[in-house]
Formats: sequence, C-alpha cells, structure tokens
Amino acid sequence: MAKPAVDTVSTEHIEHREPLRSLQSRLSRLDLATRLVVAVAVPAAVVLLALVVVRSAGLPAPWAWFIVAATAAAGIAMAAAYVRRELSPLYDLQRVAVRLIDGELDARPVLPGTPELAAVATALDQLAGELQASHEELGIRAPARTRLLEQLINAQEEERKRIARELHDGVGQALLSLMVGLKLIANIDSLDDAHAKAEDLRGVVSESLEQVRSLSRELRPSVLDDLGLAVALDRYVKEFAGRHPSIAVDLHCDLTDRVPSVVETALYRIVQEAMTNAARHGQCNTIGVLLSRRDRAVQAIVEDDGVGFDVDAARESGTSVGIHGMVERAELVGGEIVIESGVGGTTVFVEVPV
Repeated sequence: MAKPAVDTVSTEHIEHREPLRSLQSRLSRLDLATRLVVAVAVPAAVVLLALVVVRSAGLPAPWAWFIVAATAAAGIAMAAAYVRRELSPLYDLQRVAVRLIDGELDARPVLPGTPELAAVATALDQLAGELQASHEELGIRAPARTRLLEQLINAQEEERKRIARELHDGVGQALLSLMVGLKLIANIDSLDDAHAKAEDLRGVVSESLEQVRSLSRELRPSVLDDLGLAVALDRYVKEFAGRHPSIAVDLHCDLTDRVPSVVETALYRIVQEAMTNAARHGQCNTIGVLLSRRDRAVQAIVEDDGVGFDVDAARESGTSVGIHGMVERAELVGGEIVIESGVGGTTVFVEVPV
C-alpha cells in the first residue's frame, strides 16, 4: 500500500520542480546584462509587494516594518547570491588571464554556460594556445640562433684567415716579385733585356690585379650595386661553372626592373648559398635557378638533382649555418623561404615582397 504513496510524492515533487526549470531555461536564454537587471528588479518588486500587503492588512507599524525589512534583506541576499553566481565564470576568466600574464601558458579556462562568457573563454583559450605554441617555437629557435651566431662568428674568422692567406700567398708574393724585378731592371744594361723583364713584371701585376678583383667579388660583387641582381647572378653562375665544371647550371632570370638594394643582396646571397650547398653536399649533376617577379613580390627558385637531406632535422639541430643563414636573410627583408628535399634533390623557394 505504501508504493502508490511514494509514486504520488515523487510525481508531485517533479511537478513542483518543472516551473523552476522552465524559469531557469528562460533566464539562461537572456543576455548577461538583462539577467543582472532582473536579479536586481525582482527583489525590489518583492519589497514593493510586501509594502502593499502590509498596508492592506493593517498590521501595526513595528510588525509592518519588520516584515518589510526582512523581505528586503532576503531579496538583497538572494540578488547578491545570484549576481555572484552569474559573475563567477568571469572571475575565473580573470584568474586565467592573470596566470597567462604571469607566464603560466598551460592555463586554460573552463567553458561557462552563458553564451557571452563562453565566447570570451573560447577566444582566451585560442589565445593561450597560440601563446604556448609561439613560446615553444621560440624555445626551439633561440638555441638554434645562438648556435648560428657562434658558427657565423667562426665562419667570419675562417673567411678572414682565408683572405689573409690569399693576400699573403698571392698578392704579397707578387708584390715581392715585382720589387725584386724592379731592382733587377735597374741593373740591366741591355735595353732589350730590360723590356723583356718589364713584360714579365707586367704579367705579374696583371695576375695580382685579377686576384684582388676575385677577392673583391667574393666579398661584395660591385656589379650587384652597379648593374643589378640579374647581371650579378649571371656573372656568378659563370664563375661557379668554372669552379665546378662537372655541374651544369641553368639560369633563367625574368627581372626587367631593379628591386631595392637590400632585396637584391638578400636574394643574391640566398641563391649563392643554395648553389654552394648543392655543389658541396648534394652530389648533384645539374642546378636550375629561376628568378621572376609576380605582382608585388620577387620569387627565386633553386633546384638540384642531388641526394637530398632531412630539412627538419638539419634546422632543429642548428648545425647548418647555410640553412639558418638563408632563413634569417629572407626574414630580415620580410620574405618567406621554403626548403624541400628528398631522394630526387632539393628545392629552395623564396619570395620577398617589393
């Protein structure tokens, strides 16, 4: 006999809760500002209703004021609790933002139920993810840049040693021979012998001048400043073919106008580095170089048919000065560089806005 009574009580309890759930559902569809206004307006309306009831009931003044005050206190407490409940997700978002500012990039907000704060939490979560990804990328690139700087300094010192050695062994020896030859000419009695010795010395001077010009072109090709990138690359390709006769180089340059000097220098060095890497490490037979202008950008492509390498491993290890140097040069002029490599060879693609 007790079972129907339990069922009746449960049914009545659910029926009593249905209007409350319906009211909560309707409130949840309102925006946050409207819900806060309702939270303040409802207690005020209840207090006014209490005044009307007390006045119509004709209660004594102390009891009337007590009932009104109790109603007002209860309404204010309920409104404060509701406002605190509604603003609690906002305080959580504030705490997450403070943690992100303090460097805790793994902090993530919990999505609140209200649509407005949920949108803010989603945006904050995306921002936190991007900050963490950027921080991790910087953590990878910072040591690589440090190693790159060290290797660049070492490379500069090695280049200075090479230039000093070439100046000493080449130009220095030539000048010494020239000085000795001039002394010999001063002691030669025969005019024909003096003319012959002068011709020999002229050959020494010509060879020394060519060595100085070659060193100058390696340091900074003047033709790049005087005639532009297309002519400078054409001359470099010819010199490259002379140093690497077993590699066929195909150059196509569609640049008709000059581009800014910093862009020309960056592209020249990137192409130079890509060709040098292909000849030194790629074991290639052919190299193709293409330069073209597309809208407001200059594109350069260097391809070879060598053995290829693991680009990601080389970049993460930080041991490849050439790759990091090309990336740094492209980024300094606002460009982008993509390096793809496999069994069939390596492709270096760079695009710089002009």
